[in-house]
Amino acid sequence: MAGVLSLTPADQVWVSGTHTTLASGVALNWMTQGSLTMAVAGGLVLYTAGVQPSGESPNQERGIALHAAQGKVSARAHKNQMIVAAKTQVRLASTEADVQLSAPSKHLLATAAGAYIRIEGDNIELGAPGKVEFKASQRDWVGPASVAGEVTVPEGRFQGCEPHLNAAVRRQEACADVG
Repeated sequence: MAGVLSLTPADQVWVSGTHTTLASGVALNWMTQGSLTMAVAGGLVLYTAGVQPSGESPNQERGIALHAAQGKVSARAHKNQMIVAAKTQVRLASTEADVQLSAPSKHLLATAAGAYIRIEGDNIELGAPGKVEFKASQRDWVGPASVAGEVTVPEGRFQGCEPHLNAAVRRQEACADVG
């Protein structure tokens, strides 16, 4: 085996006053039988160019992959926003349970090509530049689950368009264009 080998049955510490660089021409592997902890004060950046793997690479997958054989994977932004973006497709899926999206103090908005679904408070709003279709083997349009508040109709005097109203009266029509 050529190269440098550093072994110890106890602890090993690497310290530098400015920068530490680990570089490899083919692969860099970190392995532990316990846990791996990285603590960073100034931010963490993971970058991959996504180039084709060499034939000797045991991992032929490209990009960045997070896998947990057991336990959960958690990604959080405690004091700012989180952005997940992709050029082609973003997929959230659960293979055996449900998927939950929540925004307890604001609204939940899903948009695609100008159409949208907004869930805010106890309201659901649908909007589309084209048609909206509801498809189901059964439709049950029931009233609201709860009603609060009072509807007031503003007072005022309606004055229709006088020429239209007079023409309707002359023709003895039951309905008139009030213009």
